[in-house]
Amino acid sequence: MANQTAQHHQMFYYLDGTHIFLMQNLLFKIHQSILCDKSIFFNDMFNMHAELSPIDGQSDDKPIVLPAQVTEGVFELFLSVCYNKWCPDTLQLSESIILQLLEVSQLYRSKAAHDHAIKQINAHRYAFNPVMLISISLKYHIKDTFQYAFNRLVSKCVNELKDVDYELLTYPVWKTLFRVKE
Repeated sequence: MANQTAQHHQMFYYLDGTHIFLMQNLLFKIHQSILCDKSIFFNDMFNMHAELSPIDGQSDDKPIVLPAQVTEGVFELFLSVCYNKWCPDTLQLSESIILQLLEVSQLYRSKAAHDHAIKQINAHRYAFNPVMLISISLKYHIKDTFQYAFNRLVSKCVNELKDVDYELLTYPVWKTLFRVKE
């Protein structure tokens, strides 16, 4: 049951929307067709439930509750990518929001969100710690970003790295780095 104090999201509560989602105390009323077009997860969810039984999300009182791991800012960014009509000022996006969008793109199996997150990572790659950027590149298979970050890491002094940096990278990366530095 939706919280009685839940408010309609100012941008993503469309009167002609088909499904209502709840995040904390915000309601989003969005279009099934757009979600299905931009997300394999939502496409599967709506198609599977259409065959079995109707799902919640048809009223403000019975919304589809979003998982706690998806924050409001990231869900707004995800929807802005899906609707291709509004994007927050990309200069204002923090590293953590960009990384969360990448996680959400994987969770919802959304190529559009994944591509947008990669574009933002590449646009902000100078601001990322090269070790973090390599870790992200390995996890999400981002070849160009990996090459850029590895080149930055080669120029760093190994003694400048922190203990947490050593835990982020795999043995083959460290082995290659030390060979290149030698």
